Amino acid sequence: MLVFRVEFEGREYDWLGSDEEGCVALFMSAGGGRLPPQFVVAHDDAVRALLGSGPGASDGAEATRRGLYAYDADPNGGPYRRVASPTTPRPRVELPVGVRELVVQLPVRFRETRTM
Repeated sequence: MLVFRVEFEGREYDWLGSDEEGCVALFMSAGGGRLPPQFVVAHDDAVRALLGSGPGASDGAEATRRGLYAYDADPNGGPYRRVASPTTPRPRVELPVGVRELVVQLPVRFRETRTM
């Protein structure tokens, strides 16, 4: 269960999660999505390192091009919903070391989980 952190309410944050199979997903909070307890602002740096920082860098299409699943939250606090799936999932072990260390381990399988 993801825990909502009040201090981040209303602010868009992106973070990375890994599932039981080692696949990676980009989570876009939309200002209302719950954030994992171990979330820190360093996740912004990890997402930028993996996806870049230009226009549209942090969206579902770009995430899937780079082998990530993508989940987006409802800005009003609804659950994360899968918005894109990669053709070939990128395993966590292939991420750069500095990024890999910030990925949150989740007890799910992204290929089976549409909403969380």
